[in-house]
Amino acid sequence: MDMLKLLNRGDIMRKVTKPTAKKLYNKGMVVYTIPCKLNPYNPFWNFMFRICGDFDNFVNACTWYNCNNETGTYLHYYIKEGE
Repeated sequence: MDMLKLLNRGDIMRKVTKPTAKKLYNKGMVVYTIPCKLNPYNPFWNFMFRICGDFDNFVNACTWYNCNNETGTYLHYYIKEGE
C-alpha cells in the first residue's frame, strides 16, 4: 500500500520508514509492522504486529517468519497519529 495514513480499528496510523520507526521505538513510541503486500483491511489478515523487545531482532524474526513472495519480502512500519 502506498497510503501515508490508514484507519485501523478507529486509530489513524501513519506510515513511516524503517530508520524513523527505529528512532521512534527507541524513544518509547509504539510501532506496528505488517508485510508490504498485505492489506490491513483484509478480513483474513486483520492485524498488525506490535514491535516489542529489541527492534532489530523483532524485525528480523518477523521478516523471516511472515515475509515471502505472496505476502511481500519486506515490512511496512506504522505509528499511531498524534502520539
